[in-house]
Amino acid sequence: MNVQILIARVLLVIALILIVINIASYSSSPEIIGQALLENNGSCNIVFEEINRTAEYRFGGKSLSGTRIETWYYMKGCRGEEIYVRVYRIQGHTPKHAIILIHDYGSNYLSLTSLALNLVDEKYLVVTLDLPYYDLTGRIKVLSKEPMSSWIYTATCNIMKAVTLIQKEYDLDKIGLLGISFGGIAALLATYYDERIDYVVSIGGLGGYVESIEKASILNYYIEGIEDINNCLDPLPLMKNIKKDVLLIMGSNDEVFPLDTNTLAELVRNKHISISIVPNSGHFRIPSLWEKVIHEFITSRELNSNGFGESDVDVENTGFDILVEVNGNSSILVMHRPSIPGYPWSTSNLSSGKARFTYLLVPGEYFILKGDNYVLCKALYTRESYGLIIGLILFIIWLILDRRILMSLRRLNWLEIIYGIVLVLLLTYPLYPAIWGVDRFHASLLQIAETYLTYLPFVTYLITYSLYIQPILFTYMIFRRSRKIYMLYLALPIFTTVTSTTLILFLGSRFYYTPITIPTIPLLLVVVAMVMDYIFSETIPS
Repeated sequence: MNVQILIARVLLVIALILIVINIASYSSSPEIIGQALLENNGSCNIVFEEINRTAEYRFGGKSLSGTRIETWYYMKGCRGEEIYVRVYRIQGHTPKHAIILIHDYGSNYLSLTSLALNLVDEKYLVVTLDLPYYDLTGRIKVLSKEPMSSWIYTATCNIMKAVTLIQKEYDLDKIGLLGISFGGIAALLATYYDERIDYVVSIGGLGGYVESIEKASILNYYIEGIEDINNCLDPLPLMKNIKKDVLLIMGSNDEVFPLDTNTLAELVRNKHISISIVPNSGHFRIPSLWEKVIHEFITSRELNSNGFGESDVDVENTGFDILVEVNGNSSILVMHRPSIPGYPWSTSNLSSGKARFTYLLVPGEYFILKGDNYVLCKALYTRESYGLIIGLILFIIWLILDRRILMSLRRLNWLEIIYGIVLVLLLTYPLYPAIWGVDRFHASLLQIAETYLTYLPFVTYLITYSLYIQPILFTYMIFRRSRKIYMLYLALPIFTTVTSTTLILFLGSRFYYTPITIPTIPLLLVVVAMVMDYIFSETIPS
């Protein structure tokens, strides 16, 4: 092989990689949020405004534990069930600020005991509710087409009744809510519709159900099918116009409600909303750091301070890169990555001066966070890159240097052309809808790689880096005619598709529902390629 041909083939590999990763980036870049997603049309208001907030309850008992007084009540719930309400306060102190804690769906009030004790030590009145997810008819669905039969609606209703209870029993100036996951969603809804609630903290609970389901998120294991979704139970459309203070705490790799750059960029424009993004954390693995963030947020609410989410930083987005300038003594954390699902986030700390961030060869995504509490200042992405242009130029140079490929194409019949097209399409197999969850989603492998990064990182990285591996295998295969490389080229889509499907089935066995999943387009392309290979068995000799 002469030097010219070698250079040409290296150029082809680079060109294909640049073209593939840019197609992946543009095809999966954050979509512009439609008005329907972040605006409330008011049609759901009546569902929550007609809730009977009257609290029927009886005194259960009182105990003294060290310096803490613990009092409990039994309240009649919205379904007629008995709701256990436990109240913590410091002996000899009359708190004016109450915090109601709401546990996740499928959990109970005991899961919040540690947090409750930490907060009561700060001299708040702390309330925990036990919100059952079973009744006499069986398990209550977390979401339901009929809103009033769902756990989220019932939890929201019981929160409002609990507010009535503590207002009757205690002299309070301020009431806040803190919810975990689906408990956070109920807390957001209650805060929006109940004027007596002053602020809310939601940990891992945001909403955006349809978008999360279509990304093959773990939310799929909580519903029987897409018909369970009712937008009246989704707080995300309400957040754009909420007038109360909100703190959203989310892991950067949330598996239930995956982060969306455009959604966060829209939400952070509301001065009442603070969003704390914990780097390298999933939905179920948000570390103890958030207790410090919560305390800081609640303290700032008590002081009526708006400084919690403020930071002295300027950000300029040129389309190709971003320029971050830190003013004063602020500490800034920049999370950044190529705008390709499945890529892990990188972090950079800034304490002064300017810094430029760019992915010149591919679009990028960026979160600008306060360094002390990870509160989001800006969420943005760069749409422009030189990678696609450079890739196309290198591809043309390769055609000029290595003309034999054009000569061989002229001799192909139509079946051979179809075979070649199928092999080319397998270059970008992670981009195509790959796994069909019946009545739920039709997700690409890249979307699955993004969602399940914390569960099976090996498969995630294999899917993501196959955007680089496949062009290398393809180039080697077409020029060296290697049977082993050809089989590896087909085996990679098979392995990642089958492994991802198995993962989804396995996770379903650990939750409430198991989606019926069917491998689709990438596997179909492999089957077609194998059939064509059998027909043209002499195309790639052993």
